[in-house]
Amino acid sequence: MASGGYVALFLVPLLSLGAYGYVMLQPDSVKTEKGLAAFANRASGNASGREENNPTPLYYLGSPPPSARFYAREKAAKLSKGHLY
Repeated sequence: MASGGYVALFLVPLLSLGAYGYVMLQPDSVKTEKGLAAFANRASGNASGREENNPTPLYYLGSPPPSARFYAREKAAKLSKGHLY
């Protein structure tokens, strides 16, 4: 193995560990819709997180991102521009 291979052998795990540590210390740096879904639940009086108590739907202009669908329990819906007028 060439000397560049040894550098990569140690550099890749080191960089991966550094990225993991950064995300663990700064979880808000990762793009996620968890906070928005939690805010929508609290705003609708659904602090318990139970689905039957969630009268406020979560709408996105265009397709909702996968994290929004996950944290909204597949209740996030697509809204087109035509529905806004």
